[in-house]
Amino acid sequence: MRTVTLEMVAKAAGVHGTTVGRALRNHPGIPPETRERIRKIAEQMGYRPNPLVSIYQAYVRGRRKPPYQANIAWIDDQESGRDWLEKPWLRGYLRGAERRAQELGYRIERVRLEEFVEFQPDVNVQRFCRILEARGIFGAILPLLRHPSLSTGLWTTAVVEIGRYEAWLTHARQRRYPPRTWNAVLANSFMNVQTAFLALLQRGYQRPGLLVSAWYDRAEGLVPRGAFLAEQWELPPSRRVPPLFFEDLEAAAERQLPAWLRRWSPDAVICADSRVRGVLERLGYHVPQDLGLAHLNVAEDVKGWSGIDEQHEFIGAAAVDMVVAQLEHNERGLPANPRSVLIDGRWVDGETTPGPK
Repeated sequence: MRTVTLEMVAKAAGVHGTTVGRALRNHPGIPPETRERIRKIAEQMGYRPNPLVSIYQAYVRGRRKPPYQANIAWIDDQESGRDWLEKPWLRGYLRGAERRAQELGYRIERVRLEEFVEFQPDVNVQRFCRILEARGIFGAILPLLRHPSLSTGLWTTAVVEIGRYEAWLTHARQRRYPPRTWNAVLANSFMNVQTAFLALLQRGYQRPGLLVSAWYDRAEGLVPRGAFLAEQWELPPSRRVPPLFFEDLEAAAERQLPAWLRRWSPDAVICADSRVRGVLERLGYHVPQDLGLAHLNVAEDVKGWSGIDEQHEFIGAAAVDMVVAQLEHNERGLPANPRSVLIDGRWVDGETTPGPK
């Protein structure tokens, strides 16, 4: 069987070979109708890219600064337009995405939904896509969405989600977890809880406990409790501490939390809320003298704590990588088999886990 080359496709399409390459990579500089015509001709002729050539081209591109290619929309539907600048975990996602996009020759363009006065997310996602494409935007990142209807199959651009959207959380409260719709990048919550648990054991703690809100546990698909209980199972029964889930931290501090501390006597606590330290100290427990404390999301505003750095910048960068890969493979709209990329966090030593006295 003969090998079909780009030059052969170009001759059949009546265009230059460079145009064929850019069209098959879904380059926005090529008109949509031209891209589609060339793609159909290439499919009919049986064209397949040479992986060795692709590797060489990637090597060459890596040695030089890539030219500007297109914008990627960063869909912002947070309550405040400053959330992505003021909240440390959000700021890390955006900063990582912007840096990676620049490395690949793209640019992140923040798109505030409030800019579109007539935008109704329940019915007008396709219209929104047409607006983006008219602005030269063919890929979008949906980070921590508040409007659940934005996470539908109506998108016509290349789309990647970061984290979970609020409709998913609503289903989680009812113990019904809808299937993932889009390709997504998530923090590896299971690995992160395991890492925190094992780090506490390595520092000499004997009875680690888990103290998180029920909302947080549900939002993570019950993964925190699963990882914690899996690690607890490896301990002798006398050292196992049941996890404590609360609906409201201040309410739990009145009765539920003191009873749990007296009954199970944990010597270290894994948490996901920086207010826990103040609550424990109000109850007479000094951190770290009486209790070690590890946070599952040590962002820039949780200084001095031991715990897990979720590596927010890597999560943002991975989202850009996924969008660019879809653009280069001409993948638009709802994927047939959505993929999730999990980013492992790393343990950070701080003042809250010096080891038991």
